[in-house]
Amino acid sequence: AEMVGSSPEQIKEHPHIYLFSLNNLGLISHQLARYDELALVIEKIRTIPEKLKNKCKESIKVKIFEQSYHLELNMHLTTCQFEKGISLISDIEKGISKFNEKIDRQYEIMFYLNFAFLYFTQQEYNKSLLWVNKIINDINDDTRQDVYCFTRIVNLIIHYELGNEDLLEYRVKSTYRYLHKRQRLYKFENSVLNFIRKSLPKVKTNKELIEVFKELKSELQEIIKDPFEKKVLEHFDFFSWIESKIENRPFAEIVKEKAKQLANVSI
Repeated sequence: AEMVGSSPEQIKEHPHIYLFSLNNLGLISHQLARYDELALVIEKIRTIPEKLKNKCKESIKVKIFEQSYHLELNMHLTTCQFEKGISLISDIEKGISKFNEKIDRQYEIMFYLNFAFLYFTQQEYNKSLLWVNKIINDINDDTRQDVYCFTRIVNLIIHYELGNEDLLEYRVKSTYRYLHKRQRLYKFENSVLNFIRKSLPKVKTNKELIEVFKELKSELQEIIKDPFEKKVLEHFDFFSWIESKIENRPFAEIVKEKAKQLANVSI
C-alpha cells in the first residue's frame, strides 16, 4: 500500500491495487491486534475518493464501502465494543441500500450475521432474529451454504431465548430436514438440534436446566476435537452461550472475559 500510495498519480492509475493493498494491511493489523494502525488504514481507505476526485468509479466506491465497514465492524466485534458495532448498523444499511445489487452477497451476508450477533449480545433478541431471518429468507447464494446452515441453528437459539416454545418443535424439524437435504448435518449441529428437541422439553427445574446444559457442553467439547466440526464456532460462540446458562450470567459478559484473557489486555 505504501509503494502504491507514495504517489498520488499511482493511486489514480492503480486504485484497485491500492485498495487491495490497504485491505490486506488492515487484515494483518487486525490479526496482530494493532487496532490503532487498523483505524488509520480504515481512514485511508475512506479517503480514496478524495484522492481520485471525479475519477472514482462506482466499482471502487462499492469496494471502499464493503471493505472499510467490514474491517471496522470486525474490529469492534473482536474488541467486544458491541455498542460501537451497533452504532455502525444504520450507516451500513444505507450503504447496502445505496449500492443495492452491486454489493458482493458474501459481504452482505456477513454484515447481517454480525448485526444478529451484536444484538444477541445485548439481549435484543427480536432485532437479532430480524437479521437472521433476512439471511434465511432474502438471500440466495449457494456459495455460502455453510453460513445458511449455521444461521438456522442460531435461529432456534434466538427462539429459545424469546420463549417461543410453541414454534421450537416445528422449527427444529424443518431445520433438520433442511440440513439433511443438503447433506450439511454436522455432528455439532445434530447435537444442538437434539438438545433443543429432546433435552429442553424434559426440564422441570433450574437445577435440571443447568445439568442438561453441562451435558451439552461436555458433548460438544468432544465433537469439536474434529477440526471439521470446529468450523461452526467461527460465526457464533456457542460455548459462551452455554456457559451463560450454566453460570446464570449475561452472554456478553462471558464473551468479554474470554476476549480479555485471550488478548491479555483490558477491553
